[in-house]
Amino acid sequence: MRRTLAILLVALLGGCEEDFKPESEVAGLRVLGLRATPAELAPGQTATLSALVVDPTRPGQRNTLLWLGCEADPLNLGRSACSDTEALADPAKLVPVAGDGTQPQLPPGMSVIGFNETASYTVREDLFAELAPEDPRRRSGTVGQVLLLAIAEEVSPLPTREELEALFERVRNREVPSVMTLFRMKVSEDGQSNHNPELGPLRAGSEVLAPGTTLRLSGDGPTPLELTAPDTSFETYTQPTPDGAEETKTEQLIAAWYATAGRFEPYRMVLRSETPLEYLPPDGSRLQPFPEKRQGTLWVVVRDVRGGQAWREMPFYLCDTSLPAPRVTAVEVRTDGLVVLRGEELASVLDVVVGGQALEQGFYSPARDNYEALRPATLPSGEYPVVVRGRHCQDETLPQRLTLP
Repeated sequence: MRRTLAILLVALLGGCEEDFKPESEVAGLRVLGLRATPAELAPGQTATLSALVVDPTRPGQRNTLLWLGCEADPLNLGRSACSDTEALADPAKLVPVAGDGTQPQLPPGMSVIGFNETASYTVREDLFAELAPEDPRRRSGTVGQVLLLAIAEEVSPLPTREELEALFERVRNREVPSVMTLFRMKVSEDGQSNHNPELGPLRAGSEVLAPGTTLRLSGDGPTPLELTAPDTSFETYTQPTPDGAEETKTEQLIAAWYATAGRFEPYRMVLRSETPLEYLPPDGSRLQPFPEKRQGTLWVVVRDVRGGQAWREMPFYLCDTSLPAPRVTAVEVRTDGLVVLRGEELASVLDVVVGGQALEQGFYSPARDNYEALRPATLPSGEYPVVVRGRHCQDETLPQRLTLP
């Protein structure tokens, strides 16, 4: 029987192999990360929830998020309503508005805990009351579970009942994409707090990405990537062993990489390991076309082994080595904070770094034949070097320095 299933699976995969896309490629609505702050809870505490929800098919548009929370099971027996696999397979069953306008009853122990970007999860103070004070399950803990329903459509900030009913009816009829995601956070009386990791600079090839700049990736071959994290993100904690002793461990941070085009080798990796990471660009074929204007978005989601999460989103540009190098002959700072670069081939400017920060909202103006950008609000007055980053993957440090009043 197993052999028959395996043969069928191979046959099915073989028939669609050419259309296979890597897990790291984001082509539609996805929930890439979910985070609780604090990352672990004790009875009586409340966590603020946030999510990394992306949809490159709807640039500049917002999604609708419905957060559902399930009461933690003190015995950790998997009795939570959020563990109902039948409900998880059909998100419409958890939509709190029925097609006839009546309010269906959510499963016992489940409630709405947030809408869009505002959500919180609270653990009742007497969660472990049925356990003896010395019961080890108070320390080993249980999990609080959250379901996030992400819908690829935006409603008004204060939607009416009719608007919500219409939206959820479209979800039920699968007229609008939706994604259901389950998230778990540890709840215990352990007393060891876990914090969400912090992320450090990203290195692409030999370049450390400055704040506000666009990530440059090679369009012709692999680009080595290295994400850093400060020592404080690698927290130590103790864990009981089977013989009743205590073992001290240091957290690992595991990074998952995503992009709107191209792929990664490997897709997941452990920070500070010896495993090299490379971004591989699309090959320009029908199945792997270059993105429009060679631009896209890259995300990295970092998880520690105890449930903490952090992420970063950044725009990227696939370098075109055939482009001419920009030549800047003059830099002007206007009283309104606008920085203007003049010269030749300025359409090849990707962005400009001043004092270690990228100028904001930069663009090339064909009508004026110059490059214009705004001074960063966080950049104080002073004299700074100017680095022009080109779309051909080369930099030029200008001989003149920029004086900001």
